[in-house]
Amino acid sequence: MLICGAYQLFGKYYKGVEGNIIPGLEIFDYYTEAINDRKKRCIGNIIIEAELNDKKTKIIGFENHGGQTFDISTPFGTVLQGNGNKFGDTKEGFFLKNVIATYLHRSFTC
Repeated sequence: MLICGAYQLFGKYYKGVEGNIIPGLEIFDYYTEAINDRKKRCIGNIIIEAELNDKKTKIIGFENHGGQTFDISTPFGTVLQGNGNKFGDTKEGFFLKNVIATYLHRSFTC
């Protein structure tokens, strides 16, 4: 499981506010870019619905990220409340085979 910064690190790159590129490990094709307003963040409680073991499951957590992640081919879940991969996104995280990458901190299922 990759959470927040680790999620970003496994992608192609992270582009900072000043335009500086921090290379990622390029294990997955997604990438993350900071927005120009450093005070603006996706922060707060988040609920997603994910399919785990062929069963729809609600996952509740807390997100706190300024980076906006793009080009997600297989999202972890659908956002029911919160932002997800970027402001107002309908998808959250990345899920491929046995890898889950997410912005959810302190998450639990219900």
